Amino acid sequence: MKRILLLLTFCIFMFASCDDDHENVLPETDENVLPDSNLENSKELNFHLKVKQTSMSIFERMEFEFNPNEGHAYNELNSTYDSIEWHVDTKGKMNIFSHGYDDGVAWSHTTWTWSHNFFLPGKFNTFLIGYKDDNKFYSDTTVIDITNDRDFLAYRWSDIKGSIGQGMGYHTQLPNKQDFTTYQDKHDDVPCVTLNIADDNQIYEHFFLDFMKELYSDPDYTLEAEELLMEKYNELFHYKKEDASPTNIWITSNSRIALLKCYVERYDYTYYEVYAEPNK
Repeated sequence: MKRILLLLTFCIFMFASCDDDHENVLPETDENVLPDSNLENSKELNFHLKVKQTSMSIFERMEFEFNPNEGHAYNELNSTYDSIEWHVDTKGKMNIFSHGYDDGVAWSHTTWTWSHNFFLPGKFNTFLIGYKDDNKFYSDTTVIDITNDRDFLAYRWSDIKGSIGQGMGYHTQLPNKQDFTTYQDKHDDVPCVTLNIADDNQIYEHFFLDFMKELYSDPDYTLEAEELLMEKYNELFHYKKEDASPTNIWITSNSRIALLKCYVERYDYTYYEVYAEPNK
């Protein structure tokens, strides 16, 4: 039931604003598109990219806004550009403006605001590119600084007072299209966070392992020394999930983190999740 609630809540937390039914997603791309250094803003480039905050933690929601210059009518976009895209370096892109004709009927699509979760720290160039007859212009390249300085993901242990009755959902295309959910709770006054993948149709052991290595380097304890792994798991973690066993453990200055292999006997189903508690 908890995993069902997590998935339902994930759907609630994703949002985007647009004027039609086009989905606001970042399609996978191998296109190496960056603004040319010799291009400059011109009178034709009548839009800007606004970011509410340019520095945030991983897993925090970052909000963006497409903002045409004041004094320009909406139909000027149609006459000036075939399409406008939002890019984050070369890792992903999203169409925020396009127009055309279907069966002689004119249509247009504009996404004015959107949100995005970054799962890995780093500095990213985010920018808009406008296309017209294979020519491109760009506007307002902004450097986004994504940090990993919270206790665990976007959480501070002192802020967790218990379960909020639902999970938090996160979506990104960077580095790969992926949906996460987190669930916060307390067991005997010890706060904890569980990290899940929203899609339950696959086993994600290697994905979780690679992802956690990028955040925290190699694990401190692994199944290569299973007896020591179990000893440390029982010693370090306050709460032990039923029908779950550790495959890897990380110890950071703020957190104790375990990659768990979980088994649901009723459905003969195995899945993986990451569980974390304070390191104290």
